[in-house]
Amino acid sequence: MIFLDEVAEYGDDYLTAVVQIREGIPFYRNPDGVPAWVGIEYMAQAIAAFAGIRAKNAGNPIPLGLLIGCRRYAANRPGFAPGERIEVCIKELAAEEYGLGSFDCTLNLPETVAQARLSVYGGPREAAP
Repeated sequence: MIFLDEVAEYGDDYLTAVVQIREGIPFYRNPDGVPAWVGIEYMAQAIAAFAGIRAKNAGNPIPLGLLIGCRRYAANRPGFAPGERIEVCIKELAAEEYGLGSFDCTLNLPETVAQARLSVYGGPREAAP
């Protein structure tokens, strides 16, 4: 399943993606929208998009990735309402050559409504520029 609607911006160590909360997207519940716990998947998919862009720009195949862990996921609301446009912001904190990485992540409306630190595995760093 693809949850992100678009990649708005990216750089060497960050990416911003967008999710539009609307009927028909995964985990949408009428009339409430999407539960806040789905935000972890929004963050993980933004990291995957970041890794894919990095690999493609380096001329390498896009690696498969795994979400290893999530620390301190905190949402200040129970869910995301219909019509909201969430900015999913990820920033790379660390990347090991053997494939482990750590990212600070936020969901913004524009105020921050959820945040976490995600640990991922994305294969050896040969996909890096």
